[in-house]
Amino acid sequence: SVGALAGLNWKVFPNPAQAQWLVEVPESSELLHWQLLNVQGQRLAAGSWSAGTQSIDASQLPAGLYWLLVPGKGQLRLVKQ
Repeated sequence: SVGALAGLNWKVFPNPAQAQWLVEVPESSELLHWQLLNVQGQRLAAGSWSAGTQSIDASQLPAGLYWLLVPGKGQLRLVKQ
């Protein structure tokens, strides 16, 4: 999944995932905050990244749809198997 995040070329894989999503964040001088939301809009995790490959632990999440939200930039749909 390649993100339509207001000019951010983030790549998320695997998607769908079983244990974790890896997020490739290109070089950025900006510290970007993110949130992982369920379909009800509840925040399940949050943090910030600047660049590199990051991971989001999905191992304890039930199967379903989730959203990786970057406030002011957009969101990506994530799937947990």
